[in-house]
Parts: sequence; structure tokens; C-alpha cells
Amino acid sequence: MRDSNAQILQQFYQDVISRLSSKRGKKSDHEKAAISVWQERLDKLRDREDEAAALMEHLQKHDRSRPAKRLRKKASSPSKPPRSSAPAPSQEDADPLRNPFNSMPVVPLQVTYDQKLGNLLRTRRYATGFSCQKLARVWQTYVASDTVDLDITNCCFVLLLQILDKLEPLHSQWTAVRETLRECAEDRDLVIRHKLKTVPEAGKLMLIKIFNGGLPPEEFFRNEFVLKVQRASAFCRWLAASLLPEVFEHASADRPHPDSSCLFYLWSAVEDMLLDPWLEHLQTLQPCHVSLHFDGLRVSRSVTGPDLTEFCRGCNAAIEEKTGFRVDVRAKMHKHFLQVLLDTGTVLDASVDVPDELLSDGNCIPLALHHLGYVDEALAFVKAADTEHAHYFNRRKHRTYEQLHEALQISIEPVEISSNLSSVSLCGKYLLHCVSDDRPHCIALVADGTDLWQVRDRKQHISVERDQVLKAWTTSVDRLYLVLFQVGGPKIEEVPLQPNFKERRRLLELQAAAGSESSSARPIVCCGSETDSELFAEEDESMCRAGDRILELLRQEVGAVLAKRIKPFPIEDNAMLVCPLCPFRGFRSSNPSRLYKHVRNYHDGPRQFCPSGTKQMKLLISIYDNDRLLGREERPDLLQRSATLIRQTVSPALERSINQIDRYIRLVLTGSGPEYWNLTAVLQAPLRRARNIYYSVDFAQMLFQQTLVQNAKARVLGSCPLCRVLIKAPWQVHAIMAALHTRVHGDAASLLPSHAKDWWPVLEDIFTSSAVIDMEANLLREAIGHKECLCLSIDATLRCCLSVLGQPKRRRSSREAVQAAFDEESMLRRVFTVRGRTNATLLMMACQSDDAQTCAQVLSEGLPAEGLRQVQYVSVDNPSRHYLLTLKTICPNLQLMALDPVHLAMTCEYASSRRRTGFTRVLRRMLCKFTAVDSTLDAGAWGKFFDGRNSPPLTAAEIKFRNQIEDRSMRQADAVRLLESLDPTTPFYSRAEWVQMLAAVVSAHRQEADRLAPGPNRRIWQLLHTASAADRSEWYFNNIRLRHSFPRSYLNLLPAGTASNESLHHEINSWFRETQKIHQSSLKMKLRILRLGKLISHNAAMYHQTSRQLSQAIVLARASSYCLWNAGQWKAWCSLLEDDGKLQKADLPVEKARSSERAAVCARAKHGTGSRLPKARVRRRTPHTLKRKDGLRRGGVHVEVMCSG
Repeated sequence: MRDSNAQILQQFYQDVISRLSSKRGKKSDHEKAAISVWQERLDKLRDREDEAAALMEHLQKHDRSRPAKRLRKKASSPSKPPRSSAPAPSQEDADPLRNPFNSMPVVPLQVTYDQKLGNLLRTRRYATGFSCQKLARVWQTYVASDTVDLDITNCCFVLLLQILDKLEPLHSQWTAVRETLRECAEDRDLVIRHKLKTVPEAGKLMLIKIFNGGLPPEEFFRNEFVLKVQRASAFCRWLAASLLPEVFEHASADRPHPDSSCLFYLWSAVEDMLLDPWLEHLQTLQPCHVSLHFDGLRVSRSVTGPDLTEFCRGCNAAIEEKTGFRVDVRAKMHKHFLQVLLDTGTVLDASVDVPDELLSDGNCIPLALHHLGYVDEALAFVKAADTEHAHYFNRRKHRTYEQLHEALQISIEPVEISSNLSSVSLCGKYLLHCVSDDRPHCIALVADGTDLWQVRDRKQHISVERDQVLKAWTTSVDRLYLVLFQVGGPKIEEVPLQPNFKERRRLLELQAAAGSESSSARPIVCCGSETDSELFAEEDESMCRAGDRILELLRQEVGAVLAKRIKPFPIEDNAMLVCPLCPFRGFRSSNPSRLYKHVRNYHDGPRQFCPSGTKQMKLLISIYDNDRLLGREERPDLLQRSATLIRQTVSPALERSINQIDRYIRLVLTGSGPEYWNLTAVLQAPLRRARNIYYSVDFAQMLFQQTLVQNAKARVLGSCPLCRVLIKAPWQVHAIMAALHTRVHGDAASLLPSHAKDWWPVLEDIFTSSAVIDMEANLLREAIGHKECLCLSIDATLRCCLSVLGQPKRRRSSREAVQAAFDEESMLRRVFTVRGRTNATLLMMACQSDDAQTCAQVLSEGLPAEGLRQVQYVSVDNPSRHYLLTLKTICPNLQLMALDPVHLAMTCEYASSRRRTGFTRVLRRMLCKFTAVDSTLDAGAWGKFFDGRNSPPLTAAEIKFRNQIEDRSMRQADAVRLLESLDPTTPFYSRAEWVQMLAAVVSAHRQEADRLAPGPNRRIWQLLHTASAADRSEWYFNNIRLRHSFPRSYLNLLPAGTASNESLHHEINSWFRETQKIHQSSLKMKLRILRLGKLISHNAAMYHQTSRQLSQAIVLARASSYCLWNAGQWKAWCSLLEDDGKLQKADLPVEKARSSERAAVCARAKHGTGSRLPKARVRRRTPHTLKRKDGLRRGGVHVEVMCSG
């Protein structure tokens, strides 16, 4: 519930920032300041939540009394006391409902600190690693409740005044500057109260900000004392830069205001110096805890004694004696907002009469409304049993403000508290959202225009001064979660640069549940990412907790060994006893007690009962998964079985004194499945290494074949905002992974990589090997030997390029243009496909455009010189003389270019949503005449090959028929007669016959001919009118000339124009249909694999014919089954990676390109994306997408190291 409220507040801040940032034009200073304020609040809240999550993870990792999972407190059994001894916490912190960390053991942590400027100048000490210093004060009060927070009061001004007094600057402004510094150092409270006229906490922060070069709030721009502080700031910054020129030069490299940095470093160097004598003084008292916090520190409460004031005087004296600087050390008290009100207020009535129903746990919002005078409404709301809100409360045990607003029709509006608290003027009735007992809570507040405000909570009625309430608003540790709601008052007017009505409405979704009943049965609200709905995780069948079952089985297995139900087995003639739970750990049989001591000390909860490391843990998880999929019963023998498997495959065996075996073994992918090998065996065996994946020749051959058969289907499944959808979205191997699992069986099958980022390097290594490259060259050479390049059909498709990351659409908005990771020249917009005389897929290559120059470049890069010389005929869908001449520069024997005859019918079908109609069926029969052959005639009967110039002009008859296309004036009877006599098996013998047939089909189908084709955005009759032009008709007639130039034996397999390319495009689109996002390099690699598969199946079916008709998939599966490498070739290829006794990683240029593309896309996505986050999408669960939620760390056991904190 606390986490849900934090998410609501973050989204509220994000909405406000997005609206203010989306304003066009240059933003004013006030707008920039407002955005900065809201962004600062959002950042603080996010940091607070991140700290909470890190804190819980760190403490649970060291809690040996329970698995690492959400903390729960059950009513049936009290929580266990901590194992380690520690000073008793205060009575206030001892309440387990107030401090969820008290049930955890004390975690000792050794801390080291670093200084940012190194030897240049001493500065503040920053902790490295996890530390108490990095936690917000609210979390410090929980995890370090037995310590006291000591702080140097007003450190900046106090130290700077004394520093400058010692320096004695000779400047005319020094006197005025010193007086300003003295007022800030010695009379700060009076200055804030009388000159700034604001509350102390806000005034302190404002003075520090202004003095360090920041801008004051707008309402303080003309304040006289603020102007003095700004002048003093300029003087001090100038002086600091003069005193520290090396620091100024260093800060100028990466800081926008190096003078402010110099000023900070000047006084913080003295601040850090004061910590040395302070620490020396404290070390004499031998405290259990000391942590540095810049201008203060935390120390164990046990050494401070009962009189904190006297203890602080001793610290002051120790610092002044050693350094000469006078400071005032004080103990800071960190309380929640409600606690501050209870401590400072006056109790008017301690037992207000309230109905018992409103005092029940979770009803704090109705109770607060009751205190504000809505007695009947609040009671009726709580007693309503059969409403949506009641059912919600019964399930969740909390309410929301929106529920009360909707059910009671009471105006509840969030109120924004101004940063200038002195100007805050509240008058009316309010609900105040705060924290009580570590749970979101709601209290009633009544402000009647006087300086005394009334607060009612549960049965208490107290009176609190206005200034105390506002002070608590800015100083309490839960101030980031405080929200004020006006009840029943006038509508709040919208103020520029403040949240609008829609944004404020989101805050009504906040949840509150604290009550006065005992809450021992409710779960402790801890710091984590879980929502309160997950409290019912055990009852939710969409939640999978298999990891917890594995941990329980491991615990039982360890217990069986300690109970001696599982015996260690002897080796080496009974001289050694091997731990049955470890692969190799052994002990001398003369001292078996050492073995059981090893089991007790190392097979424990923090190590997840598996001290051998990550690799055995992954193997036993794989064994468990295999058992479950095969329907076997759960057995507590996972450690034994995994250890046995490792012993069987790791040869030679490791030393018996080794616990952690990860560094000595490697996972190797073999033809029989994944196996763990000894590192020495890996270095000696012929293996390839792609990144950190080792694989054998059998696995390489199996992966090669399965990739071809499955069309390289590795898809991306992504659903997340911004950089997560672009870069960090989960990649999931689809068809290849499933196919491999049909070939690889056994307990280790789950060790196969499941992420495409692990498969692409292996695929690149295999498909760019010399064996595969030679295969491609041989296949292409074989096709050319059968005159496959004699006639080419060339076309391009674009759909598979739409999913390429970093490439916005051509027609893109300005927002999308900013996200472009590449320039237009380097983007992949088209995939060129080139098919041969018998439909062999000669080329399949991604490029920037589909113009003539790009086509020539693709052909020159993809076809050998022998194939280019063989080209005589080309079919395209956009012929021109320029296109023809460009191709002739690389194809010296090119004679003819023809226009695809089928493309016209496809374009006309755009008008009918790509469905065939009576009109398009007739048109297709008519266009078949361009592919028909008259065996009695040769190509000369239709004239010379048309090359794009000097086309014969239209005759009078042709002009007449063209006009009939335009005005649909051919007689209906004549048109029907002509269409009935249409013979698609004979070619057109004259251009006039072709134009006449077009006029006939337009006349017979007048209504359809008047439709608009969306692609070209023209009427169908207009398309046919263009097709009947002189030069266009000649390009069509080149199809007839082409077919009559070929031997009759070639005609049956000769494709009709680019129809075979369109068929291939449909196939390509089906391959990429499930690919939502892909990088440029991955697209190129996938096209290369697909083209290889098409060539293998084509050549095998065409040139190595079988007696039985086989489908393309079966031909490919059987033709790709032969081994690419013999033993000598594989060993020679693997030896290329050997260097100085080590197996180096294979050079993977495509993977390097993919990494650079990924970085470019990520950088542009962060730069170009607005601040608005997409709304959270509720994921619908199925049995195959259950949510895994357990305490098992699958990535291995984190090694515990001493870190700074």
C-alpha cells in the first residue's frame, strides 16, 4: 500500500512536469524554476523508493533466519529475536509495528570512504558501496534506531565566517559581507523569522541555496536581506576561486558554475577536517556504531549517556581544542508528521465519542470525515455491506479518498502548499494524508483563520499552533508523502505553473488504512516493490512460487545429511569421504565430523544451501524443471543429482579442497546437450567460443540445420516505455529454441540459453565461418552454371524494415525525427530481392532505397562477375531508360528490360481492399497474354527490343481506344463481345489490340473502373489510361519479346515478371510477422540466413532431383543435414582462437555493430523522448505466462564482501 501511494505521487509529479515541459517556445525563468521544483520533488521520491528497495534487499540477504522474501508477521507465532547481540532500541522504536526491521539481526558492516578531488584538496567523505550514509533519514531511523544523529549546527555559515576571519581579506566590501555572514551564522533564526518571514526549515534551505549561487523563489526576489546574501555569495565565490585556482580549473571541466563549486570545496574541506578530532574523541568511548554523514555523524546511543546536551559539549570542546574552530554540535530528532503534532499540541479531549465501526482498522478516512461533521454520511458509508466499495475494503482492508468522494458526493480536492510557508492561509475543513505506525493514515484538520488549528485523530482532539503545523510539514521525515485535501469548500482556482484540476484528481487515488485496532495479524509494510495486492500471493493461482519449493527441497536435503539419513560415499580406497551435496568437496575419512561441520556452515540459507556456486544452482534448477515437466514427484535430492552430473562430465576431477567451483568449470553446448567441462579440458578440446558460450562441432551442425529449417526465427517480445522497449526489452528465442529442445533431452536442457543476445553471436560465428561462406559460393556457382542469371526479376519490399530500431517512418513527426539514431543515408528502408530464371533466390539484401543506382550496387556486391556477365534479360516493376543504362554498366550483356505485367492488376485491387473482383479477374486474364507464347513466331514479329527511347507514336486507332478508356464511351455490346472472345493463351499481336482490350474492360465494368486506388491515389481508369501510353505499352510488350527469345524448354519455369518476387516478399513478411523490433545488423544477418536456406532447397530440388516429390521444408531439412566440417577442418578452425594457452573469443563484427547500434538507439531515445510515461498496462496471465515470485536467486549466490557504509 505504501508502495502504491508512492507510485501515485510519482505519476502525479510526472504529469505536472510533462504539461509544463510540453509548452512550445522558449520558457521563462519562472517556468524553468517551477519545472525544477517539481522535478526535484519527483527525484527525491524516486530516490527514497530506490533506497528502500536496496535496503530491504541488503538486510534480507544477511538475515539467516528466513529466506529472502517479503517480510510477514503472523499472529500465531511471534517473530524470532535477533541472533546477534545489540544495544536495546528505544521504547518508541521497539514496537514492531513502528519498525519492521527490529525482527532482523544486526548486520555488521565495515565502511570505507572516498574523496572526490583525490590529492588536490580534501573534501567531504563519500561512502563506497552500501552504507548508512546513503540512506534517507526516514530509513536511518528504522535501521539504526539504537544510534543518535549528531550534526554541526549551521555548518556552512559558521565555518565560512571563521575561515574568512582567519584570512582577513583586504577589500572594501568585506565589512558588509562579514556582517551578512555573521547574521546568517549567529542570528539565523531571527533573520528567518523577521527578515525572510518564513518558517525555519524553509528559510534554512533557501539561505543555503542562495548563498551557493541559486535563484530565490519569485516572492523573495526583492527581499532586502536576500539581496545582501546574493552580494555576499558573489564575494565569497570570487574569493574561493582566487584561493583555489587548481580546484577552479578542475571544476571548469565538468561543472556549469565552477565558482560555486570552489566555494563549496573551501568550507567543506574545513568541515571534513573537523571530523578527525571528533572521531578521535568518540573512539575513546568504543561505540558499536559510527557512520560519517558529511557535517555530522551517527553514533551508538550507548555511549552518549542520559544527558545528550553534556555529551555534545564534550564534542564541541574536543573539536575546538584540536582545530581552533568553534562549532555547536547538537542531536537531531527525526519524527513523523503526526508525532510532531502530538508532541507540540495541547490535548483538548482524549476520549472523543466515536462509533466503534469507524475505529476499526482501515477506516481512518471515514473517521476523519466524521470528525469534520459528516457524521451520518461516514457511518452510512462504513455500514453499507453490498457495495463495490465494501467488497473492495473486505479484500484490501483500506480505503481511497476517491471512494468517499464518489459515494458521498462530497467535494474533496487536493490543496497545494506553497513553498513560501509564511503566505500559507488555510481556512476550512481538511483531510490530511500522513503516516502512522508505518501505514498511510488520514486525520482531520480544522483551520478557522486563527493561529490555533484543531487536529482530530481517532479519539483524540488536540490544538496545535499554525507555525508548528507548517514546521512539521517541512521537517518531518515523511514530508514527501504528505497531502492535504480540502473538504466541502469552494472550488480551488487553477494557478499557473501549479497542478491543474485533472492532475490533482489523481491524488484522490491515494490509499489510507491505519486504525486504532491491534494490527498484529496484518503484514508488516516493508520497503519493496510489492503492492498490497501481493499479500494474497499464496492464494493467487497466477503466481508461481517454484523457487520457494526448490529452497524447501534443498533445506530438507541438507537436513537429511545432518540427520545422517544420507551417507557420504568413500573414494580413493576409503581414504576420503565426499560430501554428497557437493560435486568434489571431500574430507579425510579419519575425521568425518569435518564433513558435517562443512554441511552445517556452508550449506546454509544465505548461500541457498549450495556453496559450490552459480553453476550447480542452475543445474539443479534445470533438474527440478525437467522433473516437473515429465510429471515426476518432487524429491529432496536435487543437490545430489546435480553434483553427480557435474562429476560425470567434469574431467579431470577438481581438487577435493575446493568449495567454489565456478571458476574452474565452463558450460559447453554439445550435440547431446549442455554439459559442464573442466576448464583445462575446454582449453585442450576443439571448441569454438562466441563471447562466453563454448560449443562443439555437433552442436554447431545441429544449430546450423535448425536455424535454416526454422527460418532464423528469434523474435523480440516487448511492452515497456522508452529505453526499455528500445533496448532493454526481453528478447526471446522462439522457433529455434523450441526446435533445439526437441533434439536436446535430459536434466540439463534448461541450461540452454534463452535470450536472443546469447544466440546471435553463436549464429554469427557459424554462418560467417569459412565453411558456410564456401557453401554459399558453391551454391551460387552451381546456379550460374545452369544459366540461372540469364534472366533476373528484381523487386523490393519495405514491410520488414519498419521494425528496425532507430529508424522513424519517412513521414514522421518532429518528435519521431528527434529519435532517429542514424542519418537517412545509413537507414535500411528496403529489402532487394533478385530471383533467377528458375526462381532461385540469388539475392536478399537490405539497403537504403530502391533506385537504379542502389540496385546496381546490390547486384555488384551480391553476384560474382561470371553471373553479371550472364545477365541478358531483367524484369522490374519500374522500368526506365536510366534504370536500363545503369544496370548495363555492371551487366555488359544486358539486352532487354521488361515491365512486370501482373503489377497493374495488383495495384487495381488496392481499390477493393486487395480482394479480387470481376473487373480484376478479367484484367488478370488479359495480362496473361503478355506471358503467352506463339510457337509459330519469333521475337522479331513484335519489333525491336524497346530500350526506353524512340517508341513508335500512337496510331489513330490507338488514340481512339485511349479516349474510350478516358470517357468509357465504347459500346457495351462491343465491349462484352471483345471480352468473351479473350484468349489468354495467345499473346497480343499489336499495341492497338492491347489498348482496345483496356477500353473494353473499362466499359464493361464502369462502376469499378471509377473506384479510387488508395496506394497511387488515382482512379482505376486513370491507371489503365497510363498503362496504354506508347512507352508504357512498349515496356509491357518486352515481356512477349523476352519469352520468344528463350528456348522453349526454359519457358515453363520462367517467372511471370516480378510475380515470383512478390511471392517471396509474402514469405519474408510471414517470417518477420512476429518480429516487433530488430537492429540493422540483425536484419542483415537474418536475411543472409534466409537466402542461404532458399538456395539450398532450390539447388537440391532443381539440380539433384529425387524420385519422390518433396516439399521445400523437407528438402531443406534433409539437404542441410550433412556435416559442414570434418574433424580436421573443425580443429583447424578452432585453433584460430588459441592464443598463449587460452581460448580467445571469436571476432564478431556483426555483434560489435549491433552493440554500437544499440547504444545509438538508446542515446537518441533518452534524448528525444518526452517526460510523459506511458500508462501501466495490466498484463493478462495465462498458464504459460505465470508470474514467478519467490525468494530463489537464480543468478547465483552473491559473494559477501566488506564494503563501505
